[in-house]
Amino acid sequence: MSAYIETEDFIAERDDSVMEIEDNGDGETARLTYTVTSIENGNPEDTVSSEPEDAYLWAKENLPATFIGLNRNRIRYAETVSDCNHVFELNFSSNADSSGLSGKLPEDANGNIINPYVSINTTGKTERKFYSIETVNWYLADGSGLTQTEDFKGGINVGSSGPQGVDVVAPNFSWNEKWYFLAETVSWEFLKSLGDYTGTTNTAAFRGMPQESVLFTGAYATPEANKEYIAITFNFQYSSGGTKQWFPLIYSEQFDKKGWHYAWVKYFDMVGPNGMTNKMPIQLNIEKVYFDNDFETYLGIGADLPATANIPLTYSGEPTPA
Repeated sequence: MSAYIETEDFIAERDDSVMEIEDNGDGETARLTYTVTSIENGNPEDTVSSEPEDAYLWAKENLPATFIGLNRNRIRYAETVSDCNHVFELNFSSNADSSGLSGKLPEDANGNIINPYVSINTTGKTERKFYSIETVNWYLADGSGLTQTEDFKGGINVGSSGPQGVDVVAPNFSWNEKWYFLAETVSWEFLKSLGDYTGTTNTAAFRGMPQESVLFTGAYATPEANKEYIAITFNFQYSSGGTKQWFPLIYSEQFDKKGWHYAWVKYFDMVGPNGMTNKMPIQLNIEKVYFDNDFETYLGIGADLPATANIPLTYSGEPTPA
């Protein structure tokens, strides 16, 4: 530890074992880590508990705003070590000004703004499966007194109230688009309207995805350091929908489901061969739970990604040769 900072309420020490300093060709960056400890009456030996938000507010004001000529462009609450110890991560860049905002917009090789800058995520989603694709095997417990297994028709963790299911990793595709708008073209009314459109699905094809398969989950807007642009990040989530099959073991028919329609099942009680009462499905119901919205018109970012995007939509849908 080094770079000791002390006030009446907190002290901070820098952990030089995780310091990073880099010149990546576009400019210099650095990352520092500080442990902030709450104290009483300015005595470093007399530690007291503190709320993370209080430590954060102190860190914003007292941890370094510059480092080796670089300006701080990020401060992050990273970890709670104890009631009185809090870890913060600081990032510095030569492409940031003293306000802490990015001073350089993403550009291509010709100096044109990359608009929008797109990031995707396919991780982190789970869903509960109440029925399996196939029951691989089943065994009777020793001493159960039963001589016949019971066919639960693929139901998982079946109890008196029906299948309880199991959480599994699910297909997921979410993305965000960071757009740079000239400040004078963005009105307060437009920014407020984004709240009204949050939690709606697309009325027509959007980014090559069919009707009601894209959910707008909200936006974040912030001015850029040069004051000429406002950056708005739009967040979206995709659900495939299409032609589905219900539980193959009990119902062979297929059905159509829009991506963000909600499916639920009506059950009834049935007594099995072992005298156990189980819930069996009798009806599948498809519900519309989101209002639709014309993303192209009301979000103002078109239906297709423009050629200026860092991830243009150029994939043909054909498999790529190995």
